[in-house]
Amino acid sequence: MSVPVVNSFMRLFEEFLQDARYAMRSMRRAPGFTTVAVLTLALGIGANTAIFSVLYGVWLSPENYAQAERLVDLSMQQLSGHRFMGGTSYMNLADWKAQSSTVEAFEVHRYTHQVNVTGSEGAEEVIGHRVSANLFELLGARPTVGYPIQAGADWGTGPREALIGYAWWKERFGGDAGIVGRHIQVDDEAFTIAGVMPPGFSFPPMGSADYRP
Repeated sequence: MSVPVVNSFMRLFEEFLQDARYAMRSMRRAPGFTTVAVLTLALGIGANTAIFSVLYGVWLSPENYAQAERLVDLSMQQLSGHRFMGGTSYMNLADWKAQSSTVEAFEVHRYTHQVNVTGSEGAEEVIGHRVSANLFELLGARPTVGYPIQAGADWGTGPREALIGYAWWKERFGGDAGIVGRHIQVDDEAFTIAGVMPPGFSFPPMGSADYRP
């Protein structure tokens, strides 16, 4: 039973060698065309490599979170199949926590777009994100300076605390570790800076395929 398979493979290999020899003879007869073809191929491969590198870094690369393969992003969905874009309610979240036997922990986040931050350094518009106190603990991320958001700081009646990004800390505060405990105004709400997240940490993830459920 194996003879036809072997014969077929040998015939294909011989045809490949014939095609390769013919291609080499043709390229030797037209060195100018060969040079242009090779350069074009090299440019095409280089451009595709560059594009994929950017795409991988922005869209496909796994997020640097602890056990990222176990993270899912829950959202509401209408019976018609359309996704709600307005998030969910606290009562729904309480129901999920009470009734789920497969999810280890629930934390919440809300993208708030641009927010106005004012302090002794002046005013600036930055990207803000509201999160529950234990969200970054769930992601396995801790501040490199200061301390995590304290329990209760995510309640409307609790102390307002903020964690800031490493790059913005360097840019706005000059890398001053003494900013922990400093007060800032975020859209006219008073917040205390609790800490600075590590270099390279980003949240929310920029569409990472590994993060999506």
